[in-house]
Amino acid sequence: MKLARVALVLFAVVDVVATVLAVGHYEDRITVVTHGRPDIGPAAYAYGFAEFVLGRDVLGAVGVVWVLALGAALVLSRRVLLSREERPVVLVSGVLVVVRAVHYALAAPPSPIVDGVLNTRPVAYPLWTVAAVAVVVTAARLAAQLRQEASSLG
Repeated sequence: MKLARVALVLFAVVDVVATVLAVGHYEDRITVVTHGRPDIGPAAYAYGFAEFVLGRDVLGAVGVVWVLALGAALVLSRRVLLSREERPVVLVSGVLVVVRAVHYALAAPPSPIVDGVLNTRPVAYPLWTVAAVAVVVTAARLAAQLRQEASSLG
């Protein structure tokens, strides 16, 4: 069960890093067009550093790590019996992650809605942030439940 908790925490960390890099990529796209400065400097600089280290396909590499971390968390915590209080948390988190992924896929260029309202900071950043927070809260609650089950077993 300890390994399952580690996998859940790792997934939450990877999700936050992926979100920061997605925001940085978005900022990079905007500053290339406007030749201005990024609004979210730390995310833009993190993306620039990751792009320097990993190459042009930063988000693809992070996506692979994200899927592997999710798979590890799901496999290692598969024996967790979700309590009545945890089921809605997991469901909401899952829905937000899917909506975030669909939004990012639809808003990323080339896209028919690139210049539309869905591709704006006021839509993208809150959606991505809320989804990341939901993942962190869900992972923390499930890890706490695993810890409680482990302590009750012995």
